[in-house]
Amino acid sequence: MSQNPNDPNEQKKSNPLKDIASHFIKKKGMQARGKMAKLAGKAGKAAAKAAAKMLKAGILKIVGAVVAVVGVPAALVMGVIIAVCVILVSFVPFTDDEDKTEEQVKKYMEVSMVLNVDWKEVVAFDMARYDNDLTGKDPHDSISYFLDIQYEEYTEKEVCEAGPNGPCEKKKKEMQKTKSESYSGPDVKKILGDTDFKKKIDEINASGSKKVTTSSHGLEKAMELAKFSKSQKERAREILEAGMLEGMYGHLAPTTGGFIGGMCVGNVSPGGEPVNLNAKVTGYLPKIKEMAEKHGVAQYVGILAAQMMQESGGAGNDPMQASEGHYGDMSPSCVGVKGNARVGCIKDPNISIEAGVQEFKDVLAKANGDIALALQSYNCATRS
Repeated sequence: MSQNPNDPNEQKKSNPLKDIASHFIKKKGMQARGKMAKLAGKAGKAAAKAAAKMLKAGILKIVGAVVAVVGVPAALVMGVIIAVCVILVSFVPFTDDEDKTEEQVKKYMEVSMVLNVDWKEVVAFDMARYDNDLTGKDPHDSISYFLDIQYEEYTEKEVCEAGPNGPCEKKKKEMQKTKSESYSGPDVKKILGDTDFKKKIDEINASGSKKVTTSSHGLEKAMELAKFSKSQKERAREILEAGMLEGMYGHLAPTTGGFIGGMCVGNVSPGGEPVNLNAKVTGYLPKIKEMAEKHGVAQYVGILAAQMMQESGGAGNDPMQASEGHYGDMSPSCVGVKGNARVGCIKDPNISIEAGVQEFKDVLAKANGDIALALQSYNCATRS
């Protein structure tokens, strides 16, 4: 009998498990050869838990029924499919109550969006930490590893103002910085507490004597700060690469523009980043970021950019449509102007952006941090 592997008469032995796994895994750009065993090994606990849940659901009874009706070959195929499903299930999260898994993922989304962090990275981070089990987990704990914050304190001091009659002709009061500290990872809890970071940030920035600005970094730095093992890092990356989080839960995230919960705002991604910005608004992003950081609302840069896109598309001298607001008088051309004549009285886009940022900060504070309510109060140029 021929032993030549290239002999067309030699019937090659098939590996149905490998073939079916390849069919699923190649869709995500993974290499099937030897990969399935590697994935199953690294996701051992997660796959085992998923398998246990499937068994509880009665899959053994189903396979037994197949054996009884159509025999062992069909049952083998069923077993192969189940094995592949177990591996694929290891790429999605679960909770003790499966009916609440979607609710838990949505909670991760909401907290991540407010703090301008990619929700998929946060979920993958905790899946790698807790073997896919998100039961009872507070997303603030994992999100802390994705944050950098700058905390500042100010004191009101009386300073001299020079004039024609001398170096201290009159005195004025101004806020002077007395403390500036940076925190990353879990250390941000020293300032923000253990949970509800957004509420704490708003409280600090509303105090008048303290300010906190936040920024986020990606998964890689977060894993370093959390001291992930090599296998945990690989696990988190593979969960993201599989793309199943977006596929299964992406519909839960607000991704469309227009009126969302009554707010007039442009397109915003689940991570809080603006999408579909035109060239004009994109060109203003550095200035929006500068003013947002200056006034303690750096975490809302994406919302502010989306707001500009909705208001004006970046066109004109007042791209934030801030002339009619409380801060319109920052522009000399608006001072003393009343009523409808104020429309478009700001003639400098830089003033418009700073005025718009301060207007947003004020309405956000009055709305107790409720973004939707704040944006209802902001002057929307486009109504429907």
